[in-house]
Amino acid sequence: MELKACISGNMDIKKLIGQRIKVRRKQLGLTQEELAERLGVTWSAVSKWEIGDRRPSDKLLQRLAEVLNVSPSYFFESEKSQKKELEYLGELDGFIELPVMGEVGAGEMIVPIPEGETYLVPIVGKVKPQKDWFVLKVKGNSMEPYIHNGSILVVEPAHFGYAESGQIVVLCEEDGDWIHGCTVKKIKDAGDKWLIIPLNGAYEAYTKPKNEVKIKGVVRKVIWEP
Repeated sequence: MELKACISGNMDIKKLIGQRIKVRRKQLGLTQEELAERLGVTWSAVSKWEIGDRRPSDKLLQRLAEVLNVSPSYFFESEKSQKKELEYLGELDGFIELPVMGEVGAGEMIVPIPEGETYLVPIVGKVKPQKDWFVLKVKGNSMEPYIHNGSILVVEPAHFGYAESGQIVVLCEEDGDWIHGCTVKKIKDAGDKWLIIPLNGAYEAYTKPKNEVKIKGVVRKVIWEP
């Protein structure tokens, strides 16, 4: 995804982005070396960004936004807008490494197949991921525009298959120990059935008897990496 911005004034865009990176890095208590390590770049690259000598690629800006826990537009906004956003987001409390359990369907059901991957999830705000939580990668567009194809879902296990009506969950069709497929959807209680709701208006809601599906987890955080 290409990042575009309308910048008022005559400030060099490289210097503007560099200032934004430096301010947020210091707010999170990160050194240039620590930020570079999390981005997979050299310390000198971060240093050159911050002094305005070079600017990150659009892909790296997206990654910076995730690591610094801001929206991509943060790098181009006024200081007033930044302050409002940072007050809302809160301070980063670190990261937690969670297992990636495979893909989950947003449309067709998919059987998640773990491949031994892990994902570093930022700990920020009210949602505090725990060690027994897991990550799934979304495949499909039935939850657009709120959950994009390719999004990362941070999921809290649903103990005893319980979730509240109105939550977004990972729902699986099972036969004993055999999983036929899983999907991410919003659910509403409909007596002995679940009303299963896609957020994309191009898809229709449907019902399933509660004894034919199992809620595996509740989606607590969505991370979008274009």
